[in-house]
Amino acid sequence: ARALHLDLVKPCYQLVLFSFSAEDFDYQTTRIAVQNFLQQMNFSGDGKLVKLENVEFEKKFAVYSTDQLEARYILTPQLMEKLLSVQAREKAPVRVLFEDNNMIIALPRSKGWLEPPFWKSFASMDVLTETVQEITYVINLVEDLDLNTRIWTKK
Repeated sequence: ARALHLDLVKPCYQLVLFSFSAEDFDYQTTRIAVQNFLQQMNFSGDGKLVKLENVEFEKKFAVYSTDQLEARYILTPQLMEKLLSVQAREKAPVRVLFEDNNMIIALPRSKGWLEPPFWKSFASMDVLTETVQEITYVINLVEDLDLNTRIWTKK
């Protein structure tokens, strides 16, 4: 198995990683990130730039893959629209990695998730509200990207 290399974390910069497993699929490596981000962070790896049909998606994102055909199979017009929608909500660049049987979404955050401050009670209303918002965000992400539907299968 290949190791996942994310050289993106800086001392004052946090990522929240969402990993979704596609058990019936064994992805090559496809990386998606906001334009220029992959090049700046040397995140393109061994992949080659993938040209897609969605002009708006290509303006916002760069896609690199070790398998051009598979990248086009994964990035359906619907998924491209959904990723554009997620990016529009985010204040920082969204990154997506398809590798082995995983889809990993990296979202920058200024603090950890589901980590209430140790000096506050978890039962306090503001901590509880923030926790519910974070859980709701994850549920909405799964629903927005339709990740609970078995659509990626080679079998």
